[in-house]
Amino acid sequence: MSSTVNRIVKVLGEGSFGKVFLVENTTDPSRKMAMKKMLFKEEGVKELIESECRVHEHLSRIGHENLVKMLGVVTIKTTSCIYLEYIAGGELRGKIKKNGMSLQKAKFYFRQLVDGLHFLHQNHVVHRDIKPQNLLLTELDDLKIADFGLSTFYRNEDGEEKMLDGFWGTRPYGSPEMFKMEAYRGPPVDVWSAGIVLVYMLSGKLPWEAATDLSLEYVLWTNGVRREPWSKMHEETIDFLKKMLNPCVEDRATIEQIKEDPWLATDVRPIRSVKRKVGNKNGDVQGMETRAKRQRLEA
Repeated sequence: MSSTVNRIVKVLGEGSFGKVFLVENTTDPSRKMAMKKMLFKEEGVKELIESECRVHEHLSRIGHENLVKMLGVVTIKTTSCIYLEYIAGGELRGKIKKNGMSLQKAKFYFRQLVDGLHFLHQNHVVHRDIKPQNLLLTELDDLKIADFGLSTFYRNEDGEEKMLDGFWGTRPYGSPEMFKMEAYRGPPVDVWSAGIVLVYMLSGKLPWEAATDLSLEYVLWTNGVRREPWSKMHEETIDFLKKMLNPCVEDRATIEQIKEDPWLATDVRPIRSVKRKVGNKNGDVQGMETRAKRQRLEA
């Protein structure tokens, strides 16, 4: 991966620890790669970069069609350059319009996301930052999971599952157990994030700012009240989302269960009106709005 045979074409993106560049071979410009250049001067960053390389190397050695493949890594002093296959179609986010996309198209992308996550979890890896910006598309619309900067192994070398801690990822996609700052299991956080991605694909909107009791929309969801974006979705789709966006980790569907769920295989049906609940055992919507505002003021 010598820099003498590659030249930087342009910047593809920028993250917390560095930038991603498009590079091409100087003797054969058709040979293109993405280069993630990172500096690890800050304390703790070096460990994150080393962890990313270990995880990505492990996954790339096996390989999967829905994961961006790592081609190599070069580290010189305080700089690491990870070379990756170049995915020319851009981010999934670019395909999501203001009002979302069709159910048929969303299922097409979501099946590929689930296949990729299934592969990750089978190989004892949790991504922890699933979002449209980290889902890349080829020119043929094949989806690839990218950016393993926050990923980690969730099993020890002896195969025993280990608990994780700390908040990692992006707030609107984070699962409720991560916000509690307690130990949590790895795979369920990816399932939750995938559910948020599906909501975003279908509606063009994020359902809440964060999955905490300080978010009114999240409180309404957990209490069974359905406003936008839910009111515009099929009942079958909402039932499917409930399996992924279940605040109770023990009751949340696994990626294996999501992969085998009939919703992913069924044909798209004409949308029917959704009966929305206007209250629950804790009071009506107005009452919950008041309580949520009070909680935010007290926080």
